[in-house]
Amino acid sequence: MAKCRNPPTASGPLLRTGHTRHWSVRVLADHKRLRDAPDLVLGERMQRQYPGLVCDLAEQVFTVTNPRPKRGMAAEFLRAARRNDVRLRDLARDALTSLRTFG
Repeated sequence: MAKCRNPPTASGPLLRTGHTRHWSVRVLADHKRLRDAPDLVLGERMQRQYPGLVCDLAEQVFTVTNPRPKRGMAAEFLRAARRNDVRLRDLARDALTSLRTFG
């Protein structure tokens, strides 16, 4: 069996550098609208806070609580945002950036 002389490493800084280089060379050269996409998609809120927000919201929507009626969708959303320490100002800013970038 042949062995690779220089096996690829999966170190964090190397991957981030390669990913940033890919975005700057390939994506950004063709799509000027996507210049904010790496900061948005790889940002701390998108990676750490928003997944919990979405999971909590989905759990509340699909949980049956008979005979009590469920709270409204906006109230459930605000409750999930508070539970995950998501500020509505940051959420609105990221939503606007997403619309400008991908919309």
